[in-house]
Amino acid sequence: MIKTHIKNRTEKIIINDFSKTNLQNKKLQSAIEGVQIYNFKNCNGVLEKGMGIDNFTTYAENDLNSFHYPLTYNHLGLEYINKVMHFKQYFSASGDTTHRLLIHGSDNKLYLFEMFSNLDRPNWVYNLQFDTIPAVLEYKKEGLDSILISSTDKLVVWSTGRTPYEITNIPTITSMCVYNDVLYCTIAGETDKIWYTLSLDPETVGVESDETKYLIMEGSAGGGRKIVMLRENMYVFCDYGIGKLNTYVKDKEATYNQIYLTDSQICPNTVIVCGDFVIFLTRDGLYKFNGTSVTKVDALQNQLEGSFNDYAVATHLQNYYYLATRLKFSKDELVGCECSNSDMKNNALIKLNLHDNSFEIIRGVDIKDMLALKAGIEEKIVLTFNTYHQNIIGEINDSGYCFDLPINKSYQTNDIIQKDMERITIRKVKFDSSKAVSVIIFTDEDSYTFNATREGVNEFKTIIACKKFNIKICANIADAYVNLVEIEYVRQD
Repeated sequence: MIKTHIKNRTEKIIINDFSKTNLQNKKLQSAIEGVQIYNFKNCNGVLEKGMGIDNFTTYAENDLNSFHYPLTYNHLGLEYINKVMHFKQYFSASGDTTHRLLIHGSDNKLYLFEMFSNLDRPNWVYNLQFDTIPAVLEYKKEGLDSILISSTDKLVVWSTGRTPYEITNIPTITSMCVYNDVLYCTIAGETDKIWYTLSLDPETVGVESDETKYLIMEGSAGGGRKIVMLRENMYVFCDYGIGKLNTYVKDKEATYNQIYLTDSQICPNTVIVCGDFVIFLTRDGLYKFNGTSVTKVDALQNQLEGSFNDYAVATHLQNYYYLATRLKFSKDELVGCECSNSDMKNNALIKLNLHDNSFEIIRGVDIKDMLALKAGIEEKIVLTFNTYHQNIIGEINDSGYCFDLPINKSYQTNDIIQKDMERITIRKVKFDSSKAVSVIIFTDEDSYTFNATREGVNEFKTIIACKKFNIKICANIADAYVNLVEIEYVRQD
């Protein structure tokens, strides 16, 4: 008679530092890496509330002790708000600096809000209107702080202390950059050309002369979409590559050479200079360009690859790259703007730490445009929205709320399974958290939910038989936190 001896062995999965995972069975390590997380952030190994969004607010004066109030614009009656722009103006005679927000809304009018002026509402400025959402460029013209505002119907030049003037009947400028007092730009319908004017006069763009010229971008990178300056060099980001503009001030000439090609289309509104490099999004993920080479950013690749990101936009503030796009999430639940909106363009906002590639995600927000506002004491990201909240100007904060509502939070591992693993039995679920936190065990057959009944350690004995499982932590309050999750199970050798 042959007897088979079956030895039971108790094992644990312990997550006590959400930046790492301590597993007794190291073969399970890969299963727990690459978790899907949103509306939580990892703060020194603890899951805590992440970013929030609220109405844009500002100070009455350029002083942190002055009155802080929300911007009022209900009197404008706008159905939606497209874009918020910043125009900094220095007045040499008085030594004063003013900060103005320019707001483009659904009526196509341009509204001006004077920051730090004790005013709380914007007003229509100089009867300016733009048929489409404008592109903007801040630069120096004749030593004055100036701004170019370009749309399909006109271009406006506005210099400090002067009345803005309109230029019509010129090509639509789609991207602009000034370098060594030369204006470089791309125009609609001629994406294979870079126009440059030595006089800094945009009115001459599209008409070749001694002062205004163009060059043809040879190569297979497609049309030029965005011109940027990086470390005193100029680059053109095209549909499928990057080219370098070589400028020769003495000869008043410029040349172009292609330096990078990709099979994945570049999203032009995500091309952002971040100090000594450029971050940009393509159809298969985020990339970093340092002026000579391109490397892939090791963050969120599974959720970004192949996602629909035609409406993606980005900006940069301090050591963070902010990206609004559409991410791929588990389809077992819908969050925020995903719930009932077929017109949704984006569904997530990513805050990427440029030092270590760590990130936070707000899921369920449909952001149209972002402004990295640096005005006196104010440094913040200003938002406009495609669908939900489309008539509101917002800002990013650390509240864990989306306006007045707490944001649903989630952290979920991949399936935990081992090739040689037979059925196991989960015997205990333990976690240290705030109230209103749930831990859900998803198995190959069912799901099991354990709700925190008190703040601190919650422990549940159970019997769950399965061949594989994953762990999901979720919460629906703003101030949720989780210090530890421990799953104890028995397997047979």
